[in-house]
Amino acid sequence: MNDETVEITGCILAGGQGQRLGSVDKGLVRINSLTLVEYCLKRLAPQVNHVMISANRNQEIYRGFGAHVIADAPGEHAGPLAGFLAAMSSAKTPLVAMVACDCPFFPLDLVARLRVAQATAETEISVVRCGKRLQPVFAVVPVSLCSSLTSYLDAGERRISAWFARHRVREVEFDDFEAFANINTEAELERARERLS
Repeated sequence: MNDETVEITGCILAGGQGQRLGSVDKGLVRINSLTLVEYCLKRLAPQVNHVMISANRNQEIYRGFGAHVIADAPGEHAGPLAGFLAAMSSAKTPLVAMVACDCPFFPLDLVARLRVAQATAETEISVVRCGKRLQPVFAVVPVSLCSSLTSYLDAGERRISAWFARHRVREVEFDDFEAFANINTEAELERARERLS
């Protein structure tokens, strides 16, 4: 799919359990005047045609941010891939760009760069790499892979990298490690608060 005019949906993954932050709903953690999901919306919305939020709690609050809200299938605890599947199943566009709600600094050209990599005949999925570390929740995925992901999850599998390995993946190198710094601890939250001030 090499037509850059093809529409794309952005999905903010906010369905995690936030266990390392005391089981809080991380997307709704407030830093200064905005929640984490609002920071992500401000960065993601200009990069895509449509935006949705994948959230398993507090859906009414998330709807108040003006984005379409989806949830994992009932009983699912499949981690980020459950959010991937919910987004891919709900999107009305051929492509979905995934981002994590606890990374409010991702690049403003993230989707454009991932799309360039994804729009080649030999590529199905494009994903961020920073140095030696893959950032698997920052990816552009075609909705045509829904059946593949459904089968993978139905088999009890959960690892994103192992599902990626079943497909033609292109890694896109980003050199700003801080752009993909996620928030899992109180110390990381405080650092983000200082940076966003």
